[in-house]
Amino acid sequence: MNILSLDRGSKRIGIAWMDTVNNTPLPLGYLINKNTVYSDLSSLIMQYHIDMVLYGYPTGNRNVIAKIDNFINNMKYCVSDTVVFQSIDEHYSSTQASDVTGDLGRKHISQDTVSAMILLERRKN
Repeated sequence: MNILSLDRGSKRIGIAWMDTVNNTPLPLGYLINKNTVYSDLSSLIMQYHIDMVLYGYPTGNRNVIAKIDNFINNMKYCVSDTVVFQSIDEHYSSTQASDVTGDLGRKHISQDTVSAMILLERRKN
């Protein structure tokens, strides 16, 4: 199974990939969260033969939750019906990513991708 992991932010979407044979998350970078993002993600899903999209889901903030729900619902219209969408708790994933990248609390572009990789690690456990 091929899994694409998304850490959606208001500016960027961190992306990582993993197949369940090798079971190792790999970074794919990030996409700028703009009007072409659905097309860009759809292309990645086809290119990597994705079976599942794993996406970070926040707790508590209704505004952010509504944006994530809207984003995922729109994504579902852009991909095959066979692609499964699964949420995973993203609590502290950005903090963990910051620890890994050594950003010392500053937002860094690589943090988005590392957050997506952390979500894949959480799924394995």
